[in-house]
Amino acid sequence: MSVSDAARGAQDEDNALYRLAAGLGLLLGLFLLLGAYGHFEAVLADRAHRERLSVAAWLALAVPGLILSGAGSINIGVCAALWSGVSWALNLALLGCAGAVAYLAYVMTTDLPGHPVGAFLALVASHTVLLGAIRVGLVWPAPTE
Repeated sequence: MSVSDAARGAQDEDNALYRLAAGLGLLLGLFLLLGAYGHFEAVLADRAHRERLSVAAWLALAVPGLILSGAGSINIGVCAALWSGVSWALNLALLGCAGAVAYLAYVMTTDLPGHPVGAFLALVASHTVLLGAIRVGLVWPAPTE
């Protein structure tokens, strides 16, 4: 272990952004799980329509809900580790949020009147920016000499 690794480890322990990201990740995870529930409820509400769907068509309709529920589950699942400043939790949360941002940005380009995709995109994108800032080394409060 080099001196810079030791300094980085001590810096991560003092970085309050990890705790902020963990708290926001828990809240975001709940919103994403609610969004996934709403998607599944909308897709599976019509029983006659659901029975006519092929397996491939049902999977195509389930993918958005799976993306949202996966990102939400990841954010909730890594909260405790992220609170502690664990690096793999940060990477996993960043990966899950980046996937959700990519999907939601794609959906934003389609015309879905009355759909709350913009609010979800803003929430997930802001959390992704926070996670990315932590990954590149942003520390709060700033270390003093």
